[in-house]
Amino acid sequence: MKNPPSLNGLRTFETAARTGSFVRAAKELGVSSAAVSIQVKRLEDHLGKTLFHRHGNKLRLTEVGRVIYSSSSEAFNRIFRTTQQVMSGPVAPTLTVSALPSICDRWLLNRLVRFKAETDYSIELRAEEDPVDFQENHIDMRVTYDSSLYRSMEKVTLYADQSIVVCSPEFWETWGDAEGTLHNVPQSAFIHSDWGTMLATEASWQAWFARAGIAKPEFLHSGLIFNRTSDAIMAAEAGAGIALVSEKLVRETINAGHLVCPTGPVLEMSFDYVAVYSKEPQSRRPIVRLATFLQSF
Repeated sequence: MKNPPSLNGLRTFETAARTGSFVRAAKELGVSSAAVSIQVKRLEDHLGKTLFHRHGNKLRLTEVGRVIYSSSSEAFNRIFRTTQQVMSGPVAPTLTVSALPSICDRWLLNRLVRFKAETDYSIELRAEEDPVDFQENHIDMRVTYDSSLYRSMEKVTLYADQSIVVCSPEFWETWGDAEGTLHNVPQSAFIHSDWGTMLATEASWQAWFARAGIAKPEFLHSGLIFNRTSDAIMAAEAGAGIALVSEKLVRETINAGHLVCPTGPVLEMSFDYVAVYSKEPQSRRPIVRLATFLQSF
């Protein structure tokens, strides 16, 4: 494998890209503009790619340059923040928690805020889809639906869930019926979830009508279709239609009066929501503490 580029070269490139000039970069770094030019040229030679389009004294990043700048800028900013924290006093342990976006938005965030208030841990929360690479992305814990993608990891069940019918109070006033059959709801107002082929276990309206014992309307995927439950919930809150979503993710919204659950039945979800983390013994205590805390809700 080719040796990584020099840190000095990356720092020089990042400064030149951020300031837009070899002269300004040289002033910030305390070197000559010729030295900056040499460092950038060595980095380009090492990568075998052109990083800047040069127009006189003006610099414009190439496509490759933009990619390298994005990563290097983030890395140097993180190093700067870390050193500032170290210099300012004791550093609190940081837990990196990765979770499905809908769980982050609708369930996890508030609980992590409470956990942080009760502990001295710092929390980095990442909203991302499955699967994730724990080692490459330095993840301590993953909160997700179904643990089948993480069979080698430690698993803690957080909760079982069920799908319920929700809509805004105003929507039900307009389109609801006393029997709760949904026969007044236009086909275009049914909100669907499609989680894709990796997790094809989302609740469907077809399954709901079958459970309710009601002849289903002649539709399959008319209406609004979302690949994230949080977006389906937002659409229902906005009065755009009626959705079939996770009860846990909308319970607080229902309690606040922004959504109603006007009719049954409920559909049990196929898998549990879980927290997964490494089985390695090092640094497990804060992770287990967090998992136990999340189980209490």
